Amino acid sequence: MIRHQMKWHNVAEFLPDVSGLTVCSRVPSTIRDQLNPLAQTMALRTAGVELRFRMQSDEVKLTLKLMKDEDIQLEARMIEVYYGCISEQEPYVWDGTSDEVVLTIRKPEEAFFSQMRAIADLENAAFRPELVRVLLPMGAKVAFVQIEGELSPPEPGDEPAERWLAYGSSITYGASATLQSSTYVNRTAAALKVDAINLGFPGSALLDEAMAMYIASRQDWNFATLELGINVIWDMEKQAFVPVETFKQKLDVFIPLIAKMQPNKPIYCIDIFSTRGDIEGSTLTSDYREAVRATVAELNLPHVIHLDGRALLPELSGLSRDLIHPSALGMALIAERLTAAIIADRAVRDGLVYASQSVVVT
Repeated sequence: MIRHQMKWHNVAEFLPDVSGLTVCSRVPSTIRDQLNPLAQTMALRTAGVELRFRMQSDEVKLTLKLMKDEDIQLEARMIEVYYGCISEQEPYVWDGTSDEVVLTIRKPEEAFFSQMRAIADLENAAFRPELVRVLLPMGAKVAFVQIEGELSPPEPGDEPAERWLAYGSSITYGASATLQSSTYVNRTAAALKVDAINLGFPGSALLDEAMAMYIASRQDWNFATLELGINVIWDMEKQAFVPVETFKQKLDVFIPLIAKMQPNKPIYCIDIFSTRGDIEGSTLTSDYREAVRATVAELNLPHVIHLDGRALLPELSGLSRDLIHPSALGMALIAERLTAAIIADRAVRDGLVYASQSVVVT
């Protein structure tokens, strides 16, 4: 979406706020209103949201406001600035002393800029260095205030042509990652040289049918990952695990809706990442994983592939303190393994042979 001469990547709509400013939503209101209540709130968080533009003046000042919410406190948050694939030396720290932040972005000196262009040409970079990318913090609800300076929207060739849609829980959203660039979604996208559409919903990736229809109806992605399970298997109201049969019923609606409406695009179904249930030896965790595998097998569609979450996060030391969310190490491990799995699957597809509906990562 283009607004104020910038592309708001991963933004579907702007909504008016009581302050008189507008906040961005990652899904349209027509879809958001059909999601579970927590997902409606999380749709307004800026996970995977970037502001992209070309600088026409030597300096641009961008003013943003952190909007208060019932679960948002004014605290330190990180904003990253990239010139294509090359970052500033340090992120901007939104220190929490004010709800507004002013980013002053200066165009690199021509000597450095020419070297950045040379690097982009040499490495066939996913993003051109002429494109400024402002990566907003994940757990924020952000409003645009003003911009000073001259800028223009991205031009053809500035961004990757291939796009990946990633749906999932807070793990996909990027919880426990300090920087947006360090989430497994951003790391994997960088390795594959694709553009990522982050549809991670903390605590609320409940496989809503409206979300499945929305993903299926979008024509702007080339492949998708569906992180399935961790939010669905626990009933917050009853404070108990849901029956495996109930989980399987949700899978049997959610996955086929997307798969049958997008028959020519690879869809990778990720079951539950390594978690504390594995430490405790829970058979339930294994049963939930088997439900994902079974749904994929029963569909028997060559473009729907199962990925084992334990293989993507093989080291339990890659978990953070709650033993559910991956740490920085865990995010890096998932990205490395997921990248390898997708590359391996593509190699099979390039040979026009579908060896298996499950990709094994070693």
